[in-house]
Amino acid sequence: MLDGEPRTLFGYFAGAAIGLTFLLRPNLIGTGLLIGLILLIQTRRRDAFADVRLMTLVIGFLAVVLVTIVYFALQGTLDSLWEVALTYNVLYSRSPWGDRLRVLRYGLDLLADTGVQIVIVGAWVFALAGVAAARRRLNSLHPLVFVGLIDLPFEWLMASLSGRLYRHYFLALLPAAAILTAFFASRVLSAVRSRQTADGSPAPVRVGLAALMIGVALLPGIRLVERLQAATAAPGSSAMQRLVEFVKTETAPDDYVLVWGAWPTVNYLADRRAPSRFIYQAPLYMPGYQSAALYDAFVAELTQRPPALILDSSGTDRGIPPIDPAKRQAWLDSFDQLPIPESERDAIYIPPEMDIVFDYLTRRYEIIGQFGGWDIYRPAS
Repeated sequence: MLDGEPRTLFGYFAGAAIGLTFLLRPNLIGTGLLIGLILLIQTRRRDAFADVRLMTLVIGFLAVVLVTIVYFALQGTLDSLWEVALTYNVLYSRSPWGDRLRVLRYGLDLLADTGVQIVIVGAWVFALAGVAAARRRLNSLHPLVFVGLIDLPFEWLMASLSGRLYRHYFLALLPAAAILTAFFASRVLSAVRSRQTADGSPAPVRVGLAALMIGVALLPGIRLVERLQAATAAPGSSAMQRLVEFVKTETAPDDYVLVWGAWPTVNYLADRRAPSRFIYQAPLYMPGYQSAALYDAFVAELTQRPPALILDSSGTDRGIPPIDPAKRQAWLDSFDQLPIPESERDAIYIPPEMDIVFDYLTRRYEIIGQFGGWDIYRPAS
């Protein structure tokens, strides 16, 4: 095997991984773009092998994306792919800049308990200062450090574009954070190696820095263990566990269960299928995305796969319109007082055309009780 073949193969796999990441969440494309940028810079510096790596990266990316497009085209659902992947996401991400700035702060707060944000930001500043002090260009850094330096603020921005406080959006920061943390640790270790006493024993500064690094590394693990212990202290007592057991008891394994709201967790834990592609119904409330055809399709799915149970979570989530007409009217009357961000309030709109959904549900199903504040519906007798 030629020396260049393993690296060429790696380029294909890297491009395919970037394509899969992009298809999973388009806003995760940052790292892939930066890798391509580095290869492009190397190409402009007449690095012959960089031409091959960039080409294989692009081919790997396009192969995954084009295969996906062809698959959906053959299934006759290419329009649906475009509608969900692009149209809905663009509408979903329309938020005031005030909300986006609030999410930026939220991302910092997520790391506040661990102290890791100090290391990450410190490493980022350290790397940038090193470049400035040496009067070198960014591309003179090690490629991984270059990616971490540029990708960290980029991913932070991308995670905040929707203006919504969802902590899993910030998982995209972890690769850049890991790179910068490793870079920071290597610089610290390099510095302390040169600071030893005459007899070779560790200097106090070395011990102090080592303790700092160990503390930063252990704190997240200690807090995670504490939270796991608290969560498992009384197994079977949590509301979610009791609800899942109720669903398992009241339905058969092949029954469909509709969770009205944003809790597909129940379907997963109870191992019960959702009757519709709308496992949560946020798209039904999204201005600009709604249509009578969308509601007709939703009702058609429920008709084809009638739920054995409907769990209305609006009793614990005031951002969800209740199924019950009287409760829904009260919800609409108090909508201006809902304790939710402006961007999310603007993203919930109940047009008259949606009555077809509520009429279907109230005509076919009846409330049999409540469970943890959720209304439980069964097919009407």
